[in-house]
Amino acid sequence: MLTRSLFSVTALLLAVGCNATATGTLVDGITGEPVPGSAGGTPDAPLRIIAEAVTEGEDGRFEPNREAGLTCQSASSEVGGDGTFRIPDLCLSTTGYRLRLSDNNFFLGETDFLPQGSDVASLSIKAWHAPMGAGVKILKDDRLARIRSRVSLKSEIIKGTEDQKVFYPTAIPNGIPMVKAGERLVITGMANKDMKLVPVINSGEREFKVEEGMETGPTMNPWSYLGTKFTDDETFERVSVDLDESKTTRVEHRNHYAKFVPAEAVNPPGRYALWVDGQKTAFLVDFIEEGVDPNPKEDAEDDG
Repeated sequence: MLTRSLFSVTALLLAVGCNATATGTLVDGITGEPVPGSAGGTPDAPLRIIAEAVTEGEDGRFEPNREAGLTCQSASSEVGGDGTFRIPDLCLSTTGYRLRLSDNNFFLGETDFLPQGSDVASLSIKAWHAPMGAGVKILKDDRLARIRSRVSLKSEIIKGTEDQKVFYPTAIPNGIPMVKAGERLVITGMANKDMKLVPVINSGEREFKVEEGMETGPTMNPWSYLGTKFTDDETFERVSVDLDESKTTRVEHRNHYAKFVPAEAVNPPGRYALWVDGQKTAFLVDFIEEGVDPNPKEDAEDDG
């Protein structure tokens, strides 16, 4: 009997202060439009917004707040068709809460924390449609499609130079993914922060720098090179993308990074390598409409 009484008193004490209700709307970080529950999860399990009791360190990292009490540890709400939510039973008088979504293909950026004692009525929570891990995807029709066109790269030293390298894919796979009008390339993860788009340019047959002890340099049949347009074996021009940064969106928060590149921001249309300078792999992606050659042969010089 005494044990039961002590348990009841403890439960009552743990519940004190758990009477705050967070209400608001989940909105798309880019468009500002409401994100419906159907945007994540499945029809039988719509998107949920989850609040977890935490403390925030000086470095911005979250740690579980074990002192908040069992009944205050977490709460959640289904996201409605109009993007609205209602999270009850928050103990904001004693703890802050980290917010996250049930679908890991979203993250909440700068609106991922409810500080202790904060006003939680009529919140506007930004959801960024990008996964928490490192990767590259295409956002189309509110869904993320994985890019599978990773290629290995090799390099040669250009003839007539001491150390000017040109990189090229060892093979070009079929089915290079396309980013069409209204779609976005999505780059995520701090490891990919330095990724950039580099034009992939056709060339005729090339001879490269003569290696020590050899009479002629290595030669290649007509092929495609990263960011380099040849006139002849020794005459070349470095070429870069004309990227309209005003149309791109970058989000960096709590050691996570995402960049959204709409098709309309990339000029000229064509084939590009998504590449970190000097690395030995890249992703190939086309910014052009289906049925149009992304890298026409007439772009290469005429060696005849």
